[in-house]
Amino acid sequence: MGWRFCGQPLSGDELELIEGVVGSCTGVSRTELAATVCELLGWRRANGRLKSRECWALLEDAGALKLPMRRATKPKGAHTRVPRSAAGDCAPSLCAPLGELTPLSLTRVETPEQHRLWRSVKYEDVYLRAYETPSELRAGSGRDFEFYNLRRRHSALDRCTPDAVYYDQDVNSLAA
Repeated sequence: MGWRFCGQPLSGDELELIEGVVGSCTGVSRTELAATVCELLGWRRANGRLKSRECWALLEDAGALKLPMRRATKPKGAHTRVPRSAAGDCAPSLCAPLGELTPLSLTRVETPEQHRLWRSVKYEDVYLRAYETPSELRAGSGRDFEFYNLRRRHSALDRCTPDAVYYDQDVNSLAA
């Protein structure tokens, strides 16, 4: 049975061209190989873009072709960017025995709002302040949450604090 691409059988010339490209383009990623094959064979979508993803899948399934090894990548969704503080490079990792970290409780971050909050805490507090002990981290984060909830007025909350909105307090009674 012959190879098919997007439902169409591949001719002997097309297979020979694909084998030639794979054999001659050493050191090139699988994605780049797929794009090259698409360009040479004119495999394009209706909008003019290359059918690289389908070609990549064909090359993967072809088994008979000697493809380059997969490149090591970071996990999907992993963030590698670490902001620098005014003091310079980021602080060394916080390492402590588990006994020093107790009481320790974990809560799963599930909603988009929780993700945004913890991303803000991480970038605006943890990375920039370079805490050296768990107790410093706890005290510093506590101050930030107190400010965020009790004193910082949010434009998305009609210039109210989160506590005022949550507890339905009279906005006029809040001290500015």
